[in-house]
Amino acid sequence: MTVLNMRRAGAILTLLLGSASTAAYAQVEQEAVGGDIVVTAQKRTETVNTVPLAVTAISPDALRAANVTDVKGLSSVVPGLQIQTVGVDSFVGVAIRGISNRSYQPSANSAISTYIDGGYVDLPVGFSESLYDLSRVEVLRGPQGTLYGRSATGGNINIVTADPVDHFDAAADLSYGSYNDVSAHAMINLPVSETLAVRAAGMVHRSDGFFDSHGTTSRNYGAADSFGGRLTALWTPSSRFKWRVSLDQYTNKGTPGLSVRTGADGKPLNGISPYEQPVYGDPEPYNKIISTSLRSRMDYEATDDLSLSYVGTYQHIDAAYRWVTTGDVGAPANPGWQQASAYSSNATFHEVNASFSSGRFKNTLGGSFFYEKIKDPGSAAIYAAINYLYYSPDGADITKRSWGIFDQASYEVIDNLTVTAGIRYSKDYQAQGGGLTYACSLSAYPVTDFRDVYNLTATTPGCNGASVGASGSGSWDKITWKAGVDYQITPETLVYASATTGYKPGGIQPSAAAGLPKTFEPEDVTNYEVGMKTRLANALNLRVAGFWADYSNLQVFQLAPGTSGGLSLVTLNAAKARTYGIEVEASWDITPSDHFSGFVNYLHATYTDYTDGVDGRDNSVIASLKGYQLPQAPRFSMRAQYAHDFDLGNGGRVTPLVGFYYQTKSYTQPNNISWYRVRPYTKTNASLTYTDPTEKWKVTAFVDNIEDNLVRTGDWTSSGEVYSDYMPPRTWGLRVNWDY
Repeated sequence: MTVLNMRRAGAILTLLLGSASTAAYAQVEQEAVGGDIVVTAQKRTETVNTVPLAVTAISPDALRAANVTDVKGLSSVVPGLQIQTVGVDSFVGVAIRGISNRSYQPSANSAISTYIDGGYVDLPVGFSESLYDLSRVEVLRGPQGTLYGRSATGGNINIVTADPVDHFDAAADLSYGSYNDVSAHAMINLPVSETLAVRAAGMVHRSDGFFDSHGTTSRNYGAADSFGGRLTALWTPSSRFKWRVSLDQYTNKGTPGLSVRTGADGKPLNGISPYEQPVYGDPEPYNKIISTSLRSRMDYEATDDLSLSYVGTYQHIDAAYRWVTTGDVGAPANPGWQQASAYSSNATFHEVNASFSSGRFKNTLGGSFFYEKIKDPGSAAIYAAINYLYYSPDGADITKRSWGIFDQASYEVIDNLTVTAGIRYSKDYQAQGGGLTYACSLSAYPVTDFRDVYNLTATTPGCNGASVGASGSGSWDKITWKAGVDYQITPETLVYASATTGYKPGGIQPSAAAGLPKTFEPEDVTNYEVGMKTRLANALNLRVAGFWADYSNLQVFQLAPGTSGGLSLVTLNAAKARTYGIEVEASWDITPSDHFSGFVNYLHATYTDYTDGVDGRDNSVIASLKGYQLPQAPRFSMRAQYAHDFDLGNGGRVTPLVGFYYQTKSYTQPNNISWYRVRPYTKTNASLTYTDPTEKWKVTAFVDNIEDNLVRTGDWTSSGEVYSDYMPPRTWGLRVNWDY
C-alpha cells in the first residue's frame, strides 16, 4: 500500500476484546467452540453444529483464556483469519481465506463485512475497545453474498453484545501488566420492572506504549488512553414482542503505533529494535477517535411460524491523527514521513426481515438499506527524503448508498436431508467530490515547525499551484446466490455441501489524471464447500470444512497512462485468483478436568492472472504475478491449547493453561519478495488461574509471546522505502475478575 492510499484515511480498526463475565473455563470452552453455543449466522437462532457453513463462535472468556486482547490475536484462534496492521493510524486489514482489502481509504469497500448487534458497520472505527461485555464473536468464512450482501466476499465478522436480563447482575475486572498497562471493565444489570431491564457497562484502558521513543516525544507510540460506555435497554411487553435499544460511546486519545523503516530482511534499517526507536518529535504522536452509536432492534412473533424483525443503527465518527515514521540511520534527526489527517462520518443502516418456519420448510426474506456521508477536512505531510511536502485544506466528500433484497429458503426433502437455495439483488452507489491539494518543494519552503505546513497556498514559493482530487460517481448492481444440501447423519453429525457467490462493490479512483477511468468495477467470487460437524462421546467437538473459490475482477493497483502524459497509479479490475484449502477445528473435554482445543488450517491462495503489477516501493512494474501467493495467506497454520483444572478440595481450583500457535511464511503485498515477507513464527501464551470456591472471584497471571519473537504484522511503501509494523513483544500481566 502506498502513502497515496493512506493519506486521507482514518483509523480503521483496533480490537481489544474484553468482558466482565466469569464462567468456568470448561463451560466457556464448550460454548466457545462446541456445538452448544447459539449463533445467528443465518439470521435465525441455531447452534454452531447445526449451521451448514464454516463459522467459528468465540465467547469473551475463551478469548481471555487464549490471551487474545485485541483483533490481531483473533488470527491465532480462528482458522483462515489473518490480521494485518499499519500502526500509523491503527489501520487493520482483515483477510479470510486469503481475501482482503488492499486499500485503507474511507472511500474503499472492504472484502470482509462487520456487523455489531445485526447492524452493518462500514468503517469499524472505535468499536474495538468498546467491545466489552460481549455475548460472542462470530466469524463466518467464505462469501456471504445472499444474507449479508455487499463487501462479504471473504466472509464477515458478527459482534454480539450482551443482552439485559430479568434479574440483578454485576461484574468487573481489573488488570495490570507490562508497560504500565491498566485495563478495567464493569457491568451492572438492573430489572426495572417485569417487562423492562437495563444494562450499563463501561471500560477504561491506559498504558505507556511498548514503542519507547526515549524522550524524543512526550508520549511513546502505541500508548493507550481510552474509555467508553454502553447503556442497553430491553423491553418485553409480551411473550411475542421485544425491543432492544443501546447507546454506545467510545473515546480514544492514545497515540498511533509506530511504523519503522525496514530493509530487505524485514528488520529495522538502523539496526535498532523497533521497540526502542528514537523518533522525531514534530509533530507529537496523537490519535483521536470519538465514536457514538445508537442501535435499535425489534422482534415480533406474529404467529408460531412467522417472526418479523427490524434493525436500525446510526453511527457518528470523528477521527484525527498525527504521526512520524522512523527515517534513515541517525534517527531521530532524519525523520521519514511527518503527517496529520482527519475525517468524520455519519452512517445509517436499516434492515427488515421475516423468518418463517413450519414443518419441513424454513424461509428468511428481507431487505436492507445503508447510507454514509464521509467528510475529509484535509491533511498535511512532510517527506524530507524526496524534498516534498503537501497540504490539503479541503479533502474529498464521499457518499455511499446501498440497498438489497434477499430470500433464502430450506426444505427438508426427506427426514434429515435438507436443500437450501437463496438469492439476493444488491444495488450500490458511490460518489466522491475532489479536494484541493498544494504540493511544494521543501527546499523552497523550509519549515521549522510542522504547523508551518498549514500556511501553504497555491502561490507559496516552490508550490506548483493547486491540484484537484478525483471527482466522480458510479453505481453497480449484482445478483448473488446460494445453493446447498445438508444431511443429519445422526443427531450429533451433520454433513453439508454448498455453492455460494459474493460481491464487492466498485469504487472511485483516487487519481484525477485526465484520460483515466474515474471508477472501477466490482469483484466477484464463487465458492464451493463441503463440510462435516460432529460431537463424539458427548466430549469431542469436531468441525471440518474443505473449499475451492474462484475470484474474478480483483481490484488491484496498476500504472496507466493519462492523456496529459506520464503514468498514474490507479485501481483496475486486472487480476484473478484461486483459493482452496481445508480447515479442521476441535474441542475435546478429555476428562472433566482436562480440556483441549485447536485447529489445523491449510490454505493455497494464489493469483491465476495478474499482469503489470506494481511494486509500491518505487512503482516499478512486474510483468506477471501469476502463481504468487496472495497477501495475508500463509500456506499452513495451527493452534493447540490445553488446560487442566486442579481441584483444591475446598471447591476452589487452579487452572494452568498453555496455548501454542504456528504459521508458515506469508507476504504483506502481492509481490512475493523478501521486503514483504513475514517469516514463519510461533507464538506461545500461558496463564495460571485461581477460582475461589464461590465461583465469584478469579485471579489470573498470564504471559503472551513467551518466545519474544519479532513478528511483522504489516507494512506500507513509498518512494523506494518500506515501513513495517510489529506484533507486541513479550508481555505479562495479572487480572482479577469478580462476578456477582
